[in-house]
Amino acid sequence: NISKQLKIELQNKFDLNFEFSQNLKYNFFPKPHFITSESIILDNKTEISKIKKLKIFVSNDNFFSLKNIEITDLVLENANFNLNKENYNFFQNLLNKSFQKTDLIIRDSNIFFRNSENEVLFINKIIKTKYYFEKKELKNIFYSENEIFNIPFSMKTILNNDKSKIISKINFNQINLKIENELTLNSNQKIGKSELIFKKLKRNINYQIEKNIFKFHMFDKIDEPTLSYKGEFNFKPFFASLKGDL
Repeated sequence: NISKQLKIELQNKFDLNFEFSQNLKYNFFPKPHFITSESIILDNKTEISKIKKLKIFVSNDNFFSLKNIEITDLVLENANFNLNKENYNFFQNLLNKSFQKTDLIIRDSNIFFRNSENEVLFINKIIKTKYYFEKKELKNIFYSENEIFNIPFSMKTILNNDKSKIISKINFNQINLKIENELTLNSNQKIGKSELIFKKLKRNINYQIEKNIFKFHMFDKIDEPTLSYKGEFNFKPFFASLKGDL
């Protein structure tokens, strides 16, 4: 019964379908929580993640009330996520959920990005990721410390109040690169702008994403640019057009 109720609460809070073993363990310290191993997350009946350890923290007030049980924190440890072009925005979509009373934390995990043949394109190592609600800004915030191609980086992402824009800041401290990105969402296309700062060098990129098309314009200054580079990629069928002035 507890297992069933926890699954319902997780579905309601995060719109995630968890399947975990019936052998739940519980501990009162440091806070009341349930622990289960070898869990999975299903997305449209497809397994998207395997989790070695899942911790579900619950409120002290309702710990002994099955019907009124309230999840306060959710911690995933040693998880492997498999993403492709169908579910690549899995982590982005979580920003739409409510984190006013619950934090979601992921530790020591991996994201495998796969192509249509299920081959691994690249791996993003998650050192620590946290979804939480910032009371001062009244916004959901996603903060993550990662590693890709053996290069560590951190990322902070915010979904604005009307959920029309995603604002991200990415720091590659090891190579002195910072990226600030703003992506505007609508049903047909996504329009974004980025600022790249590499040491003392600054570049701006405006881009547009449609179903099978990616367009961009890179430049250093609006008036009298010393660099201007434009490109368009059509993915199906594939062709590319690139031109620029240096």
